[in-house]
Amino acid sequence: MDDSKQRLGFSVKAEGERLAAKRSVKNPVAQLLDTGNLVFRDENQSEQDKFLWQSFDYPVDNLLPGMKFGVDLVSGMNRNLTPWTSDDNPSPGNYMYRLDPNGYPQLLLWKDSILWYRTGPWVGSSGTSGLPSLNSNGIYTSKFAINHNEIYYTTNLVNTSESAITRLILSPSGNLQRLLWNGHKEEWTIYLTLQVSDCDRYGYCGTNGVCNMNKYPRCECMRGFNPKIPEDWAAADWSNGCIRNVQVADWSCNNCNTVFSLVVCIQEKMAQEKRELCKSFDWLKRLHIINGIARGLLYLHQDSRLRIIHRDLKTSNILLDCEMNPKISDFGLARIFGESETQASTTRVVGTYGYMPPECAIDGLFSVKSDVYSFGVLLLEITSGKRNRCYYHPEHNLNLTGHVWRSFNDGNLADIVDSMILESSNEHEVFRRVIMRAGISGR
Repeated sequence: MDDSKQRLGFSVKAEGERLAAKRSVKNPVAQLLDTGNLVFRDENQSEQDKFLWQSFDYPVDNLLPGMKFGVDLVSGMNRNLTPWTSDDNPSPGNYMYRLDPNGYPQLLLWKDSILWYRTGPWVGSSGTSGLPSLNSNGIYTSKFAINHNEIYYTTNLVNTSESAITRLILSPSGNLQRLLWNGHKEEWTIYLTLQVSDCDRYGYCGTNGVCNMNKYPRCECMRGFNPKIPEDWAAADWSNGCIRNVQVADWSCNNCNTVFSLVVCIQEKMAQEKRELCKSFDWLKRLHIINGIARGLLYLHQDSRLRIIHRDLKTSNILLDCEMNPKISDFGLARIFGESETQASTTRVVGTYGYMPPECAIDGLFSVKSDVYSFGVLLLEITSGKRNRCYYHPEHNLNLTGHVWRSFNDGNLADIVDSMILESSNEHEVFRRVIMRAGISGR
């Protein structure tokens, strides 16, 4: 028996007795299926979802065809790969290969708490963004499944009787390899190695660094950037990355306090005092940003192939380029909705307080309307130049959205708008375009 078979060996009796005690089983049997799945079941029950226990739920360091690699949202089970510490030490090693269900699902390899490698997000039939399509290899197919109950990655043999036997392994040293069984040589051969070179390491060259496996040193900075810590680069440590060699400024729109963190690229010759920058941030520029964010949300909610709920829309997640075009960023908490889905729930609060609607913060319910609410708060911040959560008014203890609603009911709309906007535009245009809509949606 080779090492890989020995690793699958364990005591079925103790586990079987424990499971049998939890559920009444008349004729308990343990069976090794042709797929390699060792199951504990009732003798008269052969459906997979009725198994009391199966080894496919505990892959250790091997992923076989038919295994689900990911998260069961009902039971909370997370199936991932964790290798041995060494070939002769079965304790859990330092590496873990798991599925990240946030946003578009992707596969991540961690070394302790450090992200070591990733495949990139799933992009449909062409595979993941960081790996070539393997669906036409004639041996196996790959797919991601996303539904209310589970999110997982799996492979299936093209022909169970003729296709070569294959498995994905994670070695104690963190190498991910797909192996094929060579029947003539009676040994496993390497079919694919996921990390081919240093350049496959996540963040190997740091932020704004470029890795070239055909050059040495491997790393260099993007054009217009310099090493952040030159001494480290000289010692072949590129992890700190590069910084821009032109001045970068943050827009601030709360009377030049650091409140509104839309990031803008400003050339060195354009650098000015913050007060002057704020004066140039007039109504037309703000309206251009508002319209751009709205178009981005419309694409995510309606025009994209998959409906995406961002769930963390806020000013710090809106980036501006040199021409003030906004880009929605940070999809770490995003959720994909199916065509028939209109609402979902979560057991933990996700998002940023001050931008979440009450039903999300209290009951965990989220939908397209959640992003619309966040967009309304963002509109108020852009127009007023003040933050919702940090808002202060000497006459009451309301936040910005509460103050807007109060001012709206009192007919005091001018108290809502940044004075710089009123100085540079028609106030009726501002009220018509933004304040009434934002005030209502924010409420």
